Amino acid sequence: MNNLQPTISPLQRDPAFDLLFRLRQPVPARPKACVLLLHGVGGSEMNLAELAGAIDPDTLVVLPRGPLEFAPGQFGWFRVAFTASGPSIVAAEAEQSRQAVIRFIGQLQAAYGIDPKKTVVAGFSQGGIVSASVALSAPEQVGGFAVLSGRILPELEPHIASRERLSTLRGFIAHGEFDNKLPMTWAQRADSWLTELGIAHETRLYPMGHEISAAVASDFLHWLGEQTPITRLHIGTDQTTVATANGTQGGAPLTLALGAQKTAADFFKHAPPTPLEMEDAIMAVEDEVSRARTWIAQGSVLYTTDPVVREIALMAGVTEQPELTLSVEAVEETFQRLAAVTLGRPASSEAMPTDAAFAATLLILREFMHHLQFASITVKT
Repeated sequence: MNNLQPTISPLQRDPAFDLLFRLRQPVPARPKACVLLLHGVGGSEMNLAELAGAIDPDTLVVLPRGPLEFAPGQFGWFRVAFTASGPSIVAAEAEQSRQAVIRFIGQLQAAYGIDPKKTVVAGFSQGGIVSASVALSAPEQVGGFAVLSGRILPELEPHIASRERLSTLRGFIAHGEFDNKLPMTWAQRADSWLTELGIAHETRLYPMGHEISAAVASDFLHWLGEQTPITRLHIGTDQTTVATANGTQGGAPLTLALGAQKTAADFFKHAPPTPLEMEDAIMAVEDEVSRARTWIAQGSVLYTTDPVVREIALMAGVTEQPELTLSVEAVEETFQRLAAVTLGRPASSEAMPTDAAFAATLLILREFMHHLQFASITVKT
């Protein structure tokens, strides 16, 4: 795990939701996906805050609190006793939590407009148990699930959906070879069971105990990233390329007849451009960007390595760091500053370059994000 210190919201006590929960902030204006992270028995929703902070910023990350309180600050999904013959659970409580989480997921999806296939439920230990229970019994509610040092309850068998309903699920199992709470055999049983059910999944064993190691976190995040398509944007000199591994073109980049220098040369005869020049450029860029509408994979997240986009992010007030996030709202605010300059406001008062290629880059970025409905763009080095 890294040293990232995410911002977590105060505890949400909304009567419209079945569970108390916290959100990883900032909350995306239009989330591309949703990930629920369920804590283990005797823990709290804050146990997985660091993992939450490492998930893609365009994803709504939810940290629910287990409905049972065993002691101050210690919560769970059901009571369990560890006996010589294995874990013994209060099955009625496990069933109540399974149903509560299913309802809670539906409430989140309705409130934030999230596609169930872009929803992943994952958890540590008992949280992983509940995650598997939810996904295997209500596969229409989620696209994937992860069990981190957990197991699949034998008691779940009567509730498991048909192979046909389970066919769209994806699973991830991570377990310690030296786990003294839930021995590694539980992961092996889960692996066999998921194979029998025809569920595509990965099972990975690690030289660790009952925990989430840095290696587990890294592998989980990689698996999670594969669930959410990533779109790479590059605004070049004469053309713009859009690449996505899950696009309809099989991964081949899409080339748009837009570029910083080309767009500036085609439309901007003044520096800064005039309002009429900007209006003409906007219409042309809109038309070209629309070509990517059906090409980009639904629910994908956007990133770039372009230095000019990083410059735009810094101009918008984003703190400099190797990987930063620029929201569509911040792009629009920066574009409005440019629009004010085209209307005669001194560029120096807006700290805005007068370079026509910069204006073209900002315009292309703005139209791309607006018309293809990207809530933010991640700028990497």
